[in-house]
Amino acid sequence: VEFETYCNKITNTKEWGGHIEIRALSNCLKCPITVIQAAGPVAIEQGAEFSGPPLIITYHRYMFSLGEHYNSTELLLED
Repeated sequence: VEFETYCNKITNTKEWGGHIEIRALSNCLKCPITVIQAAGPVAIEQGAEFSGPPLIITYHRYMFSLGEHYNSTELLLED
């Protein structure tokens, strides 16, 4: 019942996913994921057992009125 309640909360409310979803994403994509954040450890690694370049996301504890959430990133290519 707890798992169903959690899934319903993520699906049907403004609740954001977290560590569980990042770990699941790493497993599904078979790639490492690096979470960069301002507070605490600067980078948190998930999926170290997978090779290749990591998917890099940023964690924002508070940004505007959104509360805690993650953002995707894109590599900046300099000419």
